[in-house]
Amino acid sequence: MLVLFGANSKDLTQPLAKRFGHAEQFVVFNTEDRSHRFFENIDEGHTHSNLLDFIDIGVRAFVVGNIGPHAFSVLKQHRDVKIYLARRMSIQEAFEKFIAGELQELTAPTMAHSVEDGHEHHHDHDHTGNGGGRHNHDCEGEDCGHRHEGGGGGRGLGRRHQQ
Repeated sequence: MLVLFGANSKDLTQPLAKRFGHAEQFVVFNTEDRSHRFFENIDEGHTHSNLLDFIDIGVRAFVVGNIGPHAFSVLKQHRDVKIYLARRMSIQEAFEKFIAGELQELTAPTMAHSVEDGHEHHHDHDHTGNGGGRHNHDCEGEDCGHRHEGGGGGRGLGRRHQQ
């Protein structure tokens, strides 16, 4: 089986790309002979249509750190394609966990909005005028397990991200 992972370098010991559709590289592993091959992510205009090329060559599993609704819907147009979640691990570790059947299959995107929707979860804004502190969050929309404090409420305003 061919399995695709999002990567930001050609080093398998580096973490998976946090945003699948915006990874710098894709690496395709063959589970039968454990070989792999890197491909540059050539997704111009963030249409994610390049993902269809990987389906055409036989990729049936995609392993992501996070995936937005647009990339998710492009992949799920094909019933035989599965998407798996692998956070906070290297590409090699994610491959080993995939082989062992230890990754969670996704039935929905992990991000509420695509980056091109203007809702990317990288921000450091001062909302002191909106009822509370500073929001500094870079957890890519995942349940990061960090404590959020401050007033304001609603859409993350007035919260401070602490590790």
